[in-house]
Amino acid sequence: MPSGYFGSLCPEYGRMPDFEKDRYLGLWYEGFRDSRIRFEKGDCVTADYSEPGDKPEYIRVNNSEQRLCPKDKVTRLPRNRAVGNARANPNAAEGEAGLQVYFSRFQPVWGNYDILQTDYDNFSVIYSCQAYFSGLIRSEFAWILMRHPHLKGSPEFLDIEAKGKAIL
Repeated sequence: MPSGYFGSLCPEYGRMPDFEKDRYLGLWYEGFRDSRIRFEKGDCVTADYSEPGDKPEYIRVNNSEQRLCPKDKVTRLPRNRAVGNARANPNAAEGEAGLQVYFSRFQPVWGNYDILQTDYDNFSVIYSCQAYFSGLIRSEFAWILMRHPHLKGSPEFLDIEAKGKAIL
C-alpha cells in the first residue's frame, strides 16, 4: 500500500459494521504497519484508547513508540508519544467503524481511521486514506493491531498477521 501516492482517489474498503466502541477501548500493540509510514520509526508501538470523560463523543488516543539511540543502536531513548482524539466519521454509516483522528492543532484536517475488521480480543485491521486536490495526492496507511504483545514469528503473531493481510 503506497504512502504519498499520486493520481487517484482512495479505494473503498468496507468499514466494519456494528462497531462497539466500549469493547475497542484499551491497550493495543502494533503487529504490522506499512513500512512507508514516515512518522513512525520506533518499535514496541502501542495505541491506548480511552474515554476522555468530559467529552463522551470522543475517544482519547495515546500512541507511543520506543526508539534506540542512533549512535549505539542499543540505548533506549524515552518513549515518543502522540496524544490526540478520535471521533465518529460523519461520512460513515450509523454503527460503522469509521473514525477520524486528530493529534495537533497544526494538523490541517481530521485524518480517516477506518476499522476494517476487529474481534476486539485479538486483532484489529485499520486503514487510513486521504485524497487531496481531487486525488492528485493521496496519503494512505495500514496497521494491524494486536490486543496482546506477541513475538514476531510466533504462531500467534503469524496467525494474526495472516488474518490482517487477508483483509488488506
